[in-house]
Amino acid sequence: MSNVNPISLSLHHPLTLLRRNPLLSDLLLADCNYDLDEVSTVIEPLLQAPKRCRVTGLYIQAVSRGSTAFLATNLIEDQIAEVTPISSSWLIGRSVACAIPIQHNSVSRRHAVIGHHPYDGFYIADLGSRNGTWVNRRRIVSSERQILQDGDFIQVGILGVEFFVASWGDLPANADETDIGLLDRP
Repeated sequence: MSNVNPISLSLHHPLTLLRRNPLLSDLLLADCNYDLDEVSTVIEPLLQAPKRCRVTGLYIQAVSRGSTAFLATNLIEDQIAEVTPISSSWLIGRSVACAIPIQHNSVSRRHAVIGHHPYDGFYIADLGSRNGTWVNRRRIVSSERQILQDGDFIQVGILGVEFFVASWGDLPANADETDIGLLDRP
């Protein structure tokens, strides 16, 4: 059983996407002060991600808005975008317990993790996989975080995917390092 919610790529309107993902809808509405235009702006990158692909047709679209961060990807089923649960980290691997389960023999059961930190943004770390995790054709060291940028090319095993980022207002203006746990991070 997958941990994601399927969305047909034929859904071209942000509000249709929100109706199919009520938890995401509730959190985004709260983060956007119930401004539907602002919510639509946050959701729009999900609808545009397939058009942005230049190297491969596979993508992960990362979105953060305030305290809300989630991913959308077509890695799970071709031509279907799926939204992960809202979180600060998402496992990638062959295991169905992963947020992004990928059934490919070059992918380990628990291959890598994509995470989000309010100051650093999105990152990826390899979890000691046999075939490695690569960012922009450079292998990353196991267990070390590699910051991800919009347009990065990620390779999990031999499977390539484009990574896109859209973020708005990641931190409240009055937040400091103790408020968000920066002092506790490795």
